[in-house]
Amino acid sequence: MTLRRAANCFSACSLLLLALFGFSFPSSTAQTLPHRERLRGVLSRAKLGPEMHGSAVIRYSPDGKALFVQDAAGVMLLSRDPLQLVSYIDAPYTYPARFSADSETLTIVSFDLYVSRWSVSNGKKLHTPNLVIPDGCLAASPSPSGDLLACYTPEMDLAIYRLTDAKKVFSSSIHNVPSGNAVVPTPFDSSTDYSSPFGYFLSNDLKQLANRAFFAFSIWFSPDGKYVLAGDDTGSVRVNLSTFAKENFSSQVRKHMLRIAGISHEDRVLLMDPTQAEPPSVVSLSTGQQLATLSISAAAAMICSNSRYAIFKNEPESAIQLLDLVSGKPVPIHLSIAADLHENEIAALDRDAVVAFYKLGVSKPVTAVRLPLGSLPPLRASGVDSSLGTLALTISGSGSVFDVATGKASLPDKFFVGTNLAVPARPLFLLPRKWKIPQQVLSGDIQARSFSSAWSAALGAEVRPGQTAFLEYSLENEFGRGLMLARDSSGFPFKLRGLDPATGAQLWQHHFSEEIPIPFCDPQGDRFVLGWKAKTDRANLALKNNPVIHEAYIRAKRTQQDSVFEVFDSTTGKSRGGVFVQFGDGPISFTSAFSVGDFVFLVKDNLRVTVFSLRDGKIVAQAKGFQPSASAQSNLFALDEGMGRLGIYDLLTGQKIEEQFFGDNLAYKHFSADGKKLLVLTAHQDVLVLDMSDVREHPLPPHHQTPDASVAPADQLQ
Repeated sequence: MTLRRAANCFSACSLLLLALFGFSFPSSTAQTLPHRERLRGVLSRAKLGPEMHGSAVIRYSPDGKALFVQDAAGVMLLSRDPLQLVSYIDAPYTYPARFSADSETLTIVSFDLYVSRWSVSNGKKLHTPNLVIPDGCLAASPSPSGDLLACYTPEMDLAIYRLTDAKKVFSSSIHNVPSGNAVVPTPFDSSTDYSSPFGYFLSNDLKQLANRAFFAFSIWFSPDGKYVLAGDDTGSVRVNLSTFAKENFSSQVRKHMLRIAGISHEDRVLLMDPTQAEPPSVVSLSTGQQLATLSISAAAAMICSNSRYAIFKNEPESAIQLLDLVSGKPVPIHLSIAADLHENEIAALDRDAVVAFYKLGVSKPVTAVRLPLGSLPPLRASGVDSSLGTLALTISGSGSVFDVATGKASLPDKFFVGTNLAVPARPLFLLPRKWKIPQQVLSGDIQARSFSSAWSAALGAEVRPGQTAFLEYSLENEFGRGLMLARDSSGFPFKLRGLDPATGAQLWQHHFSEEIPIPFCDPQGDRFVLGWKAKTDRANLALKNNPVIHEAYIRAKRTQQDSVFEVFDSTTGKSRGGVFVQFGDGPISFTSAFSVGDFVFLVKDNLRVTVFSLRDGKIVAQAKGFQPSASAQSNLFALDEGMGRLGIYDLLTGQKIEEQFFGDNLAYKHFSADGKKLLVLTAHQDVLVLDMSDVREHPLPPHHQTPDASVAPADQLQ
């Protein structure tokens, strides 16, 4: 996904009011889009309630006069006294924001290394030099004052860049780059509710992992920004940030780099066992001596602005705990999902988006304020039943099920990574993988508002959701997931199984030991797609049952860049045909592939959509937009064209029928089983059901208003 388009800011028109708990505040701050709302027949409309608020971070400025609340969608910048909203910055796919040392600017770095700086006093965007890192970063972290960026490069070097002038000021090798014969099973980044590749591919070049922010590598700055630690248990470095010289540190800490959860004051290092077999501990960076063992069980931790304190958390949806790292004692705090300390003041955020301010050791808040509703973070998982009556959504740290007509939540909050709503009253939820614990599937009971265990996946397997079957991916290699020598470049052997969503029973299985395909799962559909390199026997076999497509394939001058995409029924595992594709750089270069009816959708760069016919292999449509949703029953597809534009297309001809306009950006869309209705969820959590039954007979007239020149339509997005 292109991330630079996400660094837009809209200013608040009014200040947040101060109040104690219980006072009512405005619940939404809307972004001004270039068009007024213009929609096809609205059958229902509701606001999700309670509002979804995912995982968030609060951070004070060094002088304590400002703070921000950052979630996976954006950053709310506030002044402390008077307490008011300065600005909201749309910023998904970004690293943690940083205040400057003088508290005058806020720096945000996106995963694709776009750097933006904002004035803390008025929220205006400031000029910032472009940061160019040719091969990107496997992992990166801005320094505490936002003036430096530490980057772990695909060459396995630690590079440090000065963000004020985009200059590299330090570089040092940490690991040796694998030789040309050594390849690494590399995971696809497919934490999405949309069709995407999954599993592992073979690579002796780590560049494909750059700028995706999921590489397991430790980069930790000291709270005062005087040094940085980087590396893992097999190689690490400490760099003095005044001289950019390497410095020594304890060998005991070197052995546990992947256990570091932060650096506290006086060079105290917080260590956490990822298996949670041992309690968190505090050790000395210089000597490795254990200074404290913390009587707490947690999966994650974060050092506060007052670095004597840290917050701890278990499950994504659980409340935080606050601890004094010197005494090891807990600090009483209101039930919250995020908090920070500046000197002796605590700012704590709860699930209702209320920020309360406390004096350390005092239980009653000094003041509190409800934040306006920002943009919905990117969806981690989503699903809707065939009649569009029940909607299930997960964002970072939060998952809920809603009644579409009323918008009301029908189950308690539960974080999940997949869902199946074949039986709306008994939805199924796929839970995330944990350390050496297989994935679990829960069954929900809408009437009882409860959950129960349904089944568990195989240990080490990766399960992906679907409407009629779950897909289970497991590696078939005795070397596991480490470095290995490849016999050829075809791929990494794996097994794919279809599982009954309700019971976990096997429906079918396929083994791939040679000519390995790239699998694409569609959480919104009842099919999956395998992408083959075109010059393989398996690609030839995929097209043999269609003489028209197969003849074109045989006659073509096939290259290593060509692909064949084969469509399978998720319930039976049987092939439904394929298409021959002569653009792109093999199946690995496509960000999405899915199929409905007689058509295959292929997406490149999350933006460029091409629709092929399974009957004759010809291109039916080409368009630019995000996350197409299609219906085989009505032969329509809908495309998010950016800035609240929804394009409706004829799937048979590829022609655009109409364009609808929302007063908000779009977050999700899905057709009903009969294709006569379309559900649309907006970025500010309005859920609408639109009548699509007569879209061909009575399309909306063309929109003649000239769009705002500052807003780029989808065909101009980079």
